[in-house]
Amino acid sequence: MRGRKPVPKSIRQLEGDVSHRPLPNCPTPQPRLPKPPKELSKPARKIWKRLGAQLQTLNLVAEIDEAALAILCQAYATWLELIALAAKDGPIVRVNNQPVPNPYAVRADKSAEIVRRMLAEFGGSPASRTRLASPATSMPAEAETIEAFLRIAK
Repeated sequence: MRGRKPVPKSIRQLEGDVSHRPLPNCPTPQPRLPKPPKELSKPARKIWKRLGAQLQTLNLVAEIDEAALAILCQAYATWLELIALAAKDGPIVRVNNQPVPNPYAVRADKSAEIVRRMLAEFGGSPASRTRLASPATSMPAEAETIEAFLRIAK
C-alpha cells in the first residue's frame, strides 16, 4: 500500500513545511492561467474566469493544468444546472407509479463528487484552505529577521 497522495510543491510552500524536510526537486511550471478550451460550455467559461483568477492569485494553476481546470469548471457548471433541474421536481419522483430518487439529483451528486475531487487537486477545499498561508500575509524569512532587528534597534 502506497499511503497518502503526495502534496504538490506549490501547496506545500503555501502551507509551510512542518516536517522541515527539503521540498522535492520536481518540475515547477510557470504559474499562468491557460486559455479555456473551446469545448467548455458558456457557464463553465464564466467559472473558468472567476475560479482561474483566484487560483492564479495563489500561484496554484499553470498552463499544464488546463485539462484538470476544464474538468473542474465543466463539472461545476453541470452540477449547477442539475441541481436547478432537480429542485423543480424534488428529491423523489414517480416512475411507473413507484417512488424513485430524482435522476437529476443522482447525476448532480456525481458531478459534486467530481468537483470535490478536482478542488482537492488545486487545494481548494475548505480543509486545505485553512492550511494555506496567504501570499499577502506570509513574509520571507529574511524580511522577518530584518523586521525583528529594526524593532530591537528602536
